[in-house]
Amino acid sequence: TGMSGTSENSKQMLVFRPATVAGSVTFSTFNTEYSSGNPSAQVAAASGQTPPVIVLGGCGTRGTPVFSSVSPAFDAQVTPSHGRLRMGYKIYDIGGTPADHTVDMNDLGNPNHLWSGYVTLA
Repeated sequence: TGMSGTSENSKQMLVFRPATVAGSVTFSTFNTEYSSGNPSAQVAAASGQTPPVIVLGGCGTRGTPVFSSVSPAFDAQVTPSHGRLRMGYKIYDIGGTPADHTVDMNDLGNPNHLWSGYVTLA
């Protein structure tokens, strides 16, 4: 629900099931850019956060989206069956040390959409 039904609108969802119940979930301010050109690289500034932390990033285009770079690397990347989106994540579990992640994509046609951020659990 909540979409106009055009081919430019899509929803992305990843489901994470922690081993214990999370008392709270806090979202960072997410970086987003929707461009007809090459989106600027983004930094999900997760360093200094208390684990568990999940760093997230995504990109989309009319063609086949790929990140031109992700540093440090995500644990996994997922592309839905329609192929116009790509999402990635890195989980920093308790005892881990969250790092800032830089994500980028090239100009893959019009439109290009790049986003990144992180979620903390307590």
